[in-house]
Amino acid sequence: MGDETLDNDEKEIALKELFEGDEKRVKEIFEKGMSITSEEYEAWEKVGNVKPKKSGTVNNEYFKKEDMKNLPDGTYYVEPKYDGIWMEAHKRDGDVKLFSSEGNEHTEKFPGIVDELKKGEADNYVITGEMTRWRGRQRMTHTDVMEYVNSKTEKWDDKEMKYKPFDMVVENGKSIKKEKLGERREKLDKKIKWGKQVHPTAYRKVEHKEGSTEILKAIDDRRTREGAMVKNIEATYDDEGAGKLYKWKEQKEVDVRVKEKNEAENGGWNYVCEVGNGEESQVIGTTYTTKIDAEKKEIIRVSVDRVTYDAEEKKYTWYAPKVIEKREDKKNADPISTIKRIAEVKATRSSNIITLTELVPKLKKAEVEKEFYLVGGIVENGMSTHDADILSKEELTEEEKQEIKKVVGERVSEQIEFITDPEGPKGPNLQIITDMAASKGTWKYAKKFVIQEHGWGKKVHYDIRFGSPKTEKMWGYTCFSKPSTDAGGKKVRCQEKKYHDPKWMDLDKDEIKPGEDGHPGIGTYKGTAWMKKIDGGKYEFIKRRKDFLEVVLHGKEYKGRYLFREIDVVNAKMEYQGGEDDAKNEKIWIMWKPAEQKVNMPVKKLAYKFNEEYKCLTYWETEEEEIIE
Repeated sequence: MGDETLDNDEKEIALKELFEGDEKRVKEIFEKGMSITSEEYEAWEKVGNVKPKKSGTVNNEYFKKEDMKNLPDGTYYVEPKYDGIWMEAHKRDGDVKLFSSEGNEHTEKFPGIVDELKKGEADNYVITGEMTRWRGRQRMTHTDVMEYVNSKTEKWDDKEMKYKPFDMVVENGKSIKKEKLGERREKLDKKIKWGKQVHPTAYRKVEHKEGSTEILKAIDDRRTREGAMVKNIEATYDDEGAGKLYKWKEQKEVDVRVKEKNEAENGGWNYVCEVGNGEESQVIGTTYTTKIDAEKKEIIRVSVDRVTYDAEEKKYTWYAPKVIEKREDKKNADPISTIKRIAEVKATRSSNIITLTELVPKLKKAEVEKEFYLVGGIVENGMSTHDADILSKEELTEEEKQEIKKVVGERVSEQIEFITDPEGPKGPNLQIITDMAASKGTWKYAKKFVIQEHGWGKKVHYDIRFGSPKTEKMWGYTCFSKPSTDAGGKKVRCQEKKYHDPKWMDLDKDEIKPGEDGHPGIGTYKGTAWMKKIDGGKYEFIKRRKDFLEVVLHGKEYKGRYLFREIDVVNAKMEYQGGEDDAKNEKIWIMWKPAEQKVNMPVKKLAYKFNEEYKCLTYWETEEEEIIE
């Protein structure tokens, strides 16, 4: 239909579909005489996933990395392949919707990601990417992502989810499917910025000649445990363009014996499987759900991303097991020796990769007083030595550069480049504050704390912030009443703060107007707010666990040993800044100055009771002691 204008009947049908039954919006467009073209309507349809071509004559999915040397001459983007779920994001007139490859809407399940996309300056676009799930720095599996998406809850919390866009298909309300990938990706990178949960994929651009190893080197830089995507920058977003997309999938196939057969809720089966035969057989795991029907003791072929071996338990475990077929021609599962070879191959990393757990501790030991950043080719749990560069806001001396090269070792030091940028790094990075900088307090806020009274209207709380020796970000707690300075004094309820900007550390004002000084959060109240420093000074870490903190404060009023403890609150309601929240299965933090001021002493366990009259919790120390290791 090209870009011809639709007639009224066609337009009404199209608009109703486009705005999903929003009759008010449709009526408004007709009354204003607005026109819509077939091209504009097509731009806002769900775009779907364009994958590397697989047909009887063409298969752009590779399992042997070496074979990718033979791709046609051209320029390619090499990107990580993530084991999440593909998802497209539509932003139109400030509103954001998320759709899976099947066309199902999942917007409500990702409130944090949707909010971040809404706040971005770009509008009227469609982007595609991968939805992934993380625990700290550890990326979880496809199964974990699906577990979240399919879970049933009244309140979604997507803080573990990260959206990784890799293509833009609609720009400014216009379809750009026919534009080349290189042009589309440039638009994506300009309009979609890194945030807390939205991370555009980091690619490596490669000029490739058939038979060369440039793509293989780039794969080593951008690989994940699932493999890598290799995309010709000439590819359009359609079936023709799919012929210029390639996937290297790091997978193996194993023949296993069905030990248990389980029927899945949505139809099909999953199988508990074992490898080996006779006395050496052992369970390796449960397959993904499949429509392939097999019985106990029958042999099935399963594709796996990787196999790990636990030396202590002497046990093999597989990941992402997908049933390929039932092996009616086989009577025995693969022997343990076959699984062992797979696990050994999977455990081998490229010599171009250095793990972060190996590199970061070395950098922290450098005798350098300046803070700096490790930036470059971050890959699965590690970093490419090709791109492991050091960036500092203040130029490092030659002696400091040589010291860093010495601690990281010859293999990495040969690849490192030193970069100076007063504004700091752009995009992903790892900040390094060395042990020397931390011990000397070279960083402005290292080992310092502040307590501030923060209020607006009739609401008042107290913020205690700590400067970390490991990062320039602040961390700490919000206290809902004033912390006590008395040993054995009252306990106050707290909430753990997320890492936040160091500029809050110095804030000390009687009057703050909404949005003043760019301090987010304060401007949510229409009147003026205040944040007054009531104490501060140095602090000492004694012990920190996920549910416990012990510190010694050296302030003017707040001195001595303080404890922060997280406790379970089950089947209770508590007052939270003027309103009641259902606290079932929630946890709360308590801060107090214990009567026992000697550090590393046993801690009295906390108990609580819900006060029906005052609609709040009361909590106290029991006689039972608990040693926190």
